[in-house]
Amino acid sequence: MNFLSQIHQRSLGIENAIPTSRTQCGIVDALHSPPASAQTAAQRLFASDGERLDFFGASVSLGNDVAFVGAPNDHNENAALGSVYVFERLAGNTWIESLKLTSSDDAPNHGEFFGGSVSLSGYRVLVGAPRSVVDGIDRGAAYIF
Repeated sequence: MNFLSQIHQRSLGIENAIPTSRTQCGIVDALHSPPASAQTAAQRLFASDGERLDFFGASVSLGNDVAFVGAPNDHNENAALGSVYVFERLAGNTWIESLKLTSSDDAPNHGEFFGGSVSLSGYRVLVGAPRSVVDGIDRGAAYIF
């Protein structure tokens, strides 16, 4: 099944609530909007490896059966480089974390804020990293997957 096919416009609600088992990790509510009814929260999404102040949910982009959620302050290799979590929607509106995207070209001690913005179009996702170093200068970058 291609989870990027036939993208439909839907919405995600970002909430600053603190989960009981994690402190200040961030939560995203996946909203289900049946025809002719109000939106209801279908499931809360959070990073399986979320830590305090990762900024999970700082950016979101949603397709028909896939959600991309940015965590631009996520720590990889002991540095706050950022990441984007990919969630797939299964039957019955159940969402599972299926992938974690990270950049591979940044210096390990530099926080590039990868996942500061996320945009999905067709079969491509564009991820912004506004503090990415290019040729030794903090210029920012965008990554296409």
